[in-house]
Amino acid sequence: MSESTRQLLATFPKAPKRKREIIPVLGKCEHEAFTEYLKTASLSARDRAICWLAFETGMRSVDIYNLKITDIDWANDRIHVTQQKTSKPLELPLRATYGNAIADYLLHERPSSNSTQLFLSTQAPFRPLSSHTGYRAILSNAFRNAGILKQGRICGTRFTRHNAASHMLKSGVPLYDISTALGHCNPNSVDVYLATDEHMMAQCCLPVPFVEGGVSNE
Repeated sequence: MSESTRQLLATFPKAPKRKREIIPVLGKCEHEAFTEYLKTASLSARDRAICWLAFETGMRSVDIYNLKITDIDWANDRIHVTQQKTSKPLELPLRATYGNAIADYLLHERPSSNSTQLFLSTQAPFRPLSSHTGYRAILSNAFRNAGILKQGRICGTRFTRHNAASHMLKSGVPLYDISTALGHCNPNSVDVYLATDEHMMAQCCLPVPFVEGGVSNE
């Protein structure tokens, strides 16, 4: 390198940036199909409530597991949880979808138990449903029965968390509000979901410059 070009080295990063793959989420038709499935399918009240919670709130499986009956504020339509990952409190609105499903589970299906945790196993002894595998199986079965399970696609609460964030973004929810709803410590953590909004990303594309003498400008 000559002295005249040596200064250009400063513009190059010392290490290449880590490549970020576009996070897989449900397409519009898939999202609608899964919503319809949860509304009409013959599911147990417990599994329906878990699916609605994961699908609409983006809660982590560990936080769904730690959810207690007393965390649900029926009078004010709120859910209060302390996140396992961050130890920070999180307040969520109690929507009609998972609110009604939880109520149905408590009133008609939940086994009699001294446990304060909301979701229990279906077979005696009735212990809290604590296994990550258990929640993944419930969601995977729901996706499969809804006809939207794709080979190689993860179908646990990690996927529904990504999908919930992407759906809020496409619905016009500000990034800060999405970060708050997901309980992120760093508001910038939601930036990774920007690439999932194909419509907005397309608007960021620069036009192809016209080339004189070209056959076509497309």
